Amino acid sequence: MFDAILHPFAWALAWLWVWIHDLLVLLGMSSGSGMAWVLSIVLLTILVRIAIIPLFLKQIRSSRAMQAIQPEMRKIQEKYKGKKDQVSRQKMMEETQALQRKHKVSPFASCLPMLVQMPVLFGMYRAIIAVSSISAGTYTYRGDSTDHLGPLTESVSTEIVNSTVFGVPLSHTLRDSWGQPAIVTVFIAAIVLMVVLQFVSMRLSFSRNMPDMGDNPMAQSQRSMMYVMPLMFIFSGAFFQMGVVIYTVTASFWALAQSFWTIKVMPTPGSPAYADLLESRESAYQEWAKPYFQNYDRERAALGVAGSDPRIDELNERTLAELRSKAKKQHVASDFPAEMSAGEIITVYRNLATQKWTTLPDEQWMHGLTLAVEKRLAKQEASAQRAELQKQVRDRRTLERESAKASSKDESEANDSASGHGSLSAEEIERRRIERRKARRRSVTSADHHRFTVPGPQPVTWTPARPHSHYGGHVMSDDNADKLTRLEEEGELAADYLEELLDIADLDGDIEIDVENGRASVEIVADDPDALDRLVGDDGEVLDALQELTRLAVQTETGERSRLMLDIVELPRRAQGKSCRTSRARPSPACAPPARPSSSTP
Repeated sequence: MFDAILHPFAWALAWLWVWIHDLLVLLGMSSGSGMAWVLSIVLLTILVRIAIIPLFLKQIRSSRAMQAIQPEMRKIQEKYKGKKDQVSRQKMMEETQALQRKHKVSPFASCLPMLVQMPVLFGMYRAIIAVSSISAGTYTYRGDSTDHLGPLTESVSTEIVNSTVFGVPLSHTLRDSWGQPAIVTVFIAAIVLMVVLQFVSMRLSFSRNMPDMGDNPMAQSQRSMMYVMPLMFIFSGAFFQMGVVIYTVTASFWALAQSFWTIKVMPTPGSPAYADLLESRESAYQEWAKPYFQNYDRERAALGVAGSDPRIDELNERTLAELRSKAKKQHVASDFPAEMSAGEIITVYRNLATQKWTTLPDEQWMHGLTLAVEKRLAKQEASAQRAELQKQVRDRRTLERESAKASSKDESEANDSASGHGSLSAEEIERRRIERRKARRRSVTSADHHRFTVPGPQPVTWTPARPHSHYGGHVMSDDNADKLTRLEEEGELAADYLEELLDIADLDGDIEIDVENGRASVEIVADDPDALDRLVGDDGEVLDALQELTRLAVQTETGERSRLMLDIVELPRRAQGKSCRTSRARPSPACAPPARPSSSTP
């Protein structure tokens, strides 16, 4: 299985290897066994490494993107720290995946380029070690004997095997050369060079290109590998052919150069190398940008403040073109979202010239800026939709009020004509409308009698026409009468407020006023279950809030704190003498338990 996967890569690289050798011969190097084959291994290694540079860059970008969201990842981990249950783990995984989707990153994106590289590198290794077997006639593929690997025939393989490096044939290993001190010395020197190069490369990456991760287990594991991997090559190097050693030494030089380039150009966010690069680029950008924007401000001030002046648009377009050209030389990303205007982009460049940088203005920074612009546009669109909806509601209510006024006016004129009183003023019409509304609310109490409870076992009935009333042995005093009047006024004020509120909320309902237990009592009678749900809430919280708002509205008018009670009553139940949405402070005996809670605030 492994042979079947690597064989196509080894076959293709064998052809590339032979072509490189033939090119070197064409350029004047000797054919047959010699340095041309040694140098061709070096060039083959370099060409393969160059070919996989795009994969390497993709790996670096993916790693940086993952590093950029680490603070938010740690917040999620802290949120669910110590929670081992299945539900918490599932939620933690969902939040992590949502964060990765938001920033378009994947933990596997940094591993994928490496996995793609591995078959190429292993294929090159297989092509090099196959030479000895082919020259000896022992090479097999998938259990079958064969005499070639692509262009690597027995004769070509013999030329490669007999080529030497400092007197060491490319097919020899350290294990086979113990009796030859010169060959052993060359092998040891090459292996030590390979190990030193790998250690320096890894050490450089960990010290300069890794953020401080404290006692993170992953960081400790990576530090351990910095010492373990070179030691592994010390022991495994004894079994490498000299051709493979040439390949690994060349690859180690390439890896060290790549580490220097990465630290200089694409360091990991949060690492010491990143901080140095951030400071360097900030200084270089602001050195020319600050004077540039001072000149821009002078030109802008000379044009005046009119934002619609075509000269301002021309100035912004010319300035933006210059800024893009200069900023690109400073490695500042310039592919701004198309939704941003020239003035907005210039403002971003200005902020980079005046503010302290916290991140490099690279493609990752531009991705965050694009997300912010999309979020702002989404908010603006939602706000515009809400404004349009509110406008439609206002227009509809305006039409309804105008229609109601016209209907009321026609009705009043008809009544006036019938009664012979002639035309009425607008104030008189409004006064009569208010009287009709108050009369409609008093469906529970009669026009002449109101209930009022005083200390004692029996309710007392007070008749406004008499200053004192006797009922059940109790007397209604003038003070109580004044109190009743105040409570009635509270009910009227509350009813006015609630009626306006129902109009705004576009809800239908009648309002009834009563006085019970020394408090004003106001009931909203509705026959729409949806209206009840909206006015009461799941746990009565909406009704509690509505009662407090009504009390405040009454207090604003009277200057005294109100203790009125607010109930929500369903019309069919009301008709049966039941109120299943009454206050928890005085529940209805007809409902046990109440179907929906109402306000219980004292």
